[in-house]
Amino acid sequence: MLHHGSIPLAVPSLTPQSGAVSLAAGREVGWDELADAVTAALARALGAELVPDALSAGERALAEALAVHYADPDRRRDPAFAAERRT
Repeated sequence: MLHHGSIPLAVPSLTPQSGAVSLAAGREVGWDELADAVTAALARALGAELVPDALSAGERALAEALAVHYADPDRRRDPAFAAERRT
């Protein structure tokens, strides 16, 4: 799982010492090119063909239920919440 900003396309102004795709490539690299490269590398690593698709109705319902469940501020303050996330 990648977090927003995990793979910077250009050298960040606040952390110029950090790496970036454009620096490694020696040229500007756009988001679409990076997404295609990461997708192809993941498919090769898994030995699988990745096929874009939409969520099923059941997957969407589960995602919405989980979003409500984990957005509850009282739940996030509960020490059991951190333990639950580690399992």
